Amino acid sequence: MGRREALENLWRWLPDDLSHVKVLAGEGGIGKSSIAYEFADQVSLMDHQAFQQVVWLSAKQRQFRPLTNSFDEMAETHFGSYEELLDRICESLAATKDDDFESNKAKKLRFIKVGFELMPSLVIVDDIDSLEVLEQRQALELGFLLSGTKTKLLLTTRNNITYSGDICYTVRGIAKEEFQEFFEALMMRFPSPTRRIPKANEIDRIWEASKGSPLFAESILRLLSYQTVGEAIGNWKGQAGDEVRKAALHREIIQLSSEAKRILLTLALLSEASVAELSEVTGYESGRVSDAVNNLSSLYLVEAPRLGSEHRIRVSETTGRLVLAMQRELAADHVRLEKAIRDFRRSAADGEHRSTNKLVGAAILQASALERQGKIPEALETLLHASRKTAKGKRGDLLAYIGHLHIKKVPADFELSRRACREAFNEGCFKSRLFETWFNSEWELGNFPVTEEVARVALEKSVEPIYEWRIRLAAALSSKARAQGGGRITVSVLPAYLESSKELAEAIRHAPTDEARKWLRNLEEVNDLIFQALSESVVADSDRLNLIRQLITFIQQGDFRIRNYVRAFSEVEKLLATAGRRLGDGNTLESATRSYFQKIENLMTQRLNRFPSDERNDILSAKYTSVVAKFEYFSDAGENRKEISKTNIKDDESLPRQDELALENPTEPLISQPERIPLPDHLSSDKRSKYYISDCFNYRIGIRLDGVERTNVQEYCVSEGWVKVPSGKTRDRYGRPFLLKVKGKVEAFYKDNMI
Repeated sequence: MGRREALENLWRWLPDDLSHVKVLAGEGGIGKSSIAYEFADQVSLMDHQAFQQVVWLSAKQRQFRPLTNSFDEMAETHFGSYEELLDRICESLAATKDDDFESNKAKKLRFIKVGFELMPSLVIVDDIDSLEVLEQRQALELGFLLSGTKTKLLLTTRNNITYSGDICYTVRGIAKEEFQEFFEALMMRFPSPTRRIPKANEIDRIWEASKGSPLFAESILRLLSYQTVGEAIGNWKGQAGDEVRKAALHREIIQLSSEAKRILLTLALLSEASVAELSEVTGYESGRVSDAVNNLSSLYLVEAPRLGSEHRIRVSETTGRLVLAMQRELAADHVRLEKAIRDFRRSAADGEHRSTNKLVGAAILQASALERQGKIPEALETLLHASRKTAKGKRGDLLAYIGHLHIKKVPADFELSRRACREAFNEGCFKSRLFETWFNSEWELGNFPVTEEVARVALEKSVEPIYEWRIRLAAALSSKARAQGGGRITVSVLPAYLESSKELAEAIRHAPTDEARKWLRNLEEVNDLIFQALSESVVADSDRLNLIRQLITFIQQGDFRIRNYVRAFSEVEKLLATAGRRLGDGNTLESATRSYFQKIENLMTQRLNRFPSDERNDILSAKYTSVVAKFEYFSDAGENRKEISKTNIKDDESLPRQDELALENPTEPLISQPERIPLPDHLSSDKRSKYYISDCFNYRIGIRLDGVERTNVQEYCVSEGWVKVPSGKTRDRYGRPFLLKVKGKVEAFYKDNMI
């Protein structure tokens, strides 16, 4: 009952004169022997002349009885070795003690071949996996002797000794649609006065727990005599089912190689894994893992469905429970193995790998292991395969990882990467890796408006670390503005630079100190560009006031270079020179000038208090005194101004970390110094370069290459005859241009005006 398909397969094989051997293979307790016995019984009852005899030979020594949860010894065991199997077959062909084989295997095989030609037979050899592996294959090769005869050989085994679909029929559990009829018949065969008849949905639960195995189903039936279906299944999955699981699987597990045992235990602890993951956890090379998995598959201890180019190996719940109960036998260092698996799970359980969808999670874990082994195409194929099998709207994590791998592969495909990232975002993925991959892809393609969009969304979603996303937004804004302005700061792009400065300053406030020092240099570069643009566009007094206000903002945001203080005082001086007596009328211009000047006073006082040992403080105070004198000349309130001291103004605690980021002993000269040092042979405008000399940049520098002045030179060397200029609009992820070296005769000179 419930074995219609298996029996039909055997009946189709029986008249096939090209096939003389058939193997029924499957895990223990699945019903192989029962199918073979039923088939033999049906054949023996047929009224035909196809076979003169049906021979049953079994190596089984004992039989597990689920209803008593114990083993019964078999009344007869026909063979225990290949040699004994040949003897029993010879006896079935009427061999007697007078036949002198002299333990000669070749003579026995000739006798068997001739005997089966004369006496067509159906021979069933049950449980050949009790033999050694070599002897199992020898038993299978008996079928080759039958060529040219009408004899058929049927073998049953737990070990798939042949991978040919024509020869081997894999026995599975009873199908769900047939299981209810089978289980009802089982209850009628073994009645119990205390057993409640389970409902159809409860029988379905029993089928799911037993996977359709007759042996396991009968074992659960035993527990139903005094338990509900739910209790029976729960207890059977625990200790109550240990004996039947041992009966079904123990023999195969004990016979495994040490590598296969370790792999099996690892799978039981992980539930499922790919070859790459198993290799990473166990430390075995991939080839050895594959061999072990093939061994386990041949014994039906694991299943290995394909996910992409890799197999996803898993053990059933039943096998897993038995394996975990035997872990001391399977691995002497099982405690260390468990720790390695915990570490693996911990590394795989971060926000980038976690997924509520089982297929998605498995695909990402497998792809991660492949990526760590450098197998990027295989990892990508795994994710694409899973993506095709996952419903739209649930593929966000997969698509984000696909985008990541498109960048990692050689050559990188940034176009496919950004498309995958856009799709992932649209499907609700907001993980850090998505935004990083998306930003980098758009950046490499020069799509600065989109990089700005990505950075803004990442900040909106509070993607950590937030300070890094502020830096990325600043880089995107600066690069977009630079591209739109053709390298110049125009009125239309100035707001982008101003926002870039603001974002950089905010990032520096929250970044670790080492990171903050690095990004402070970028902030200074952006601020210098803004100052240059604003100073060149001054036309009216309001423009000058706006420039002073912006310099104050620079200082408040953390750009504490002394040049900003001097610039601010210088702009106030210029305003005094152009506004004249209008400042004494108590008008709006006077109020604004006073307000800004007081703010500069406060900021300067804080600097003097914080860095009293700075040698330039006297010069800065002198500059301040000069401005005050000019201010008094135009202002009626000058006589009321107090002399500045260290105690005038308290530090503003809301300012950035001046004590951490400003240099304790600043070396930058005041930009009002008239001296100009000679230009060196080799100079770079990059403050990170060893060829950067800050004193040189107090004045504008001109460069001629082969007699033609170049305005975009970033670095030069006179003696070697080359300059470095930006390569178009191409920039790295931090907004810095890629540089090209151009050779020629180089001339470096100061221009007349000071910065």
